[in-house]
Amino acid sequence: MEDYKRVQNQCEQDHQENKKQECQKLLWYWLCNLRGVGLVTIHKLLEYYETPGNIYEHVSEEALLELGINKSARETILRREYLDDIKKKLDDLNERGIRFIHREEKEYPERLKNIYNPPFALYVRGELPSDDKKSIAIVGARECSNYGRELALYYGKTLAAEG
Repeated sequence: MEDYKRVQNQCEQDHQENKKQECQKLLWYWLCNLRGVGLVTIHKLLEYYETPGNIYEHVSEEALLELGINKSARETILRREYLDDIKKKLDDLNERGIRFIHREEKEYPERLKNIYNPPFALYVRGELPSDDKKSIAIVGARECSNYGRELALYYGKTLAAEG
């Protein structure tokens, strides 16, 4: 009986930890997909509020003004999408075989953490290479130009052909 209670408590703790991680992922996804909010603004927000959860829960017009964030970005941040809507968008990505990995997750590549200005998150289709293998990545903007898209396609095909 004692063993059962210990296992049951562990399962409840694991469930709570999974829910916490799922919520963190949703909040990172929200933060990384705010229209018109770039890396510099996200850096400022995280320096001030420390976590996406704190930003989502406690952001204020006054703090955004103090941080020097422009009006359009302030409006976007303060609008705060409902977490259910964010979850639907994230689920849609998963259904298309695309994983969203934020930089606080175990799966986020260690080598990326050590570069200048690493991305806050990755959108991954397929498997990430192990840290001990040579690899290359093509990193782009959320809304790239046709020229940028063509270059990424060209370099991606060329690099893939080399193995």
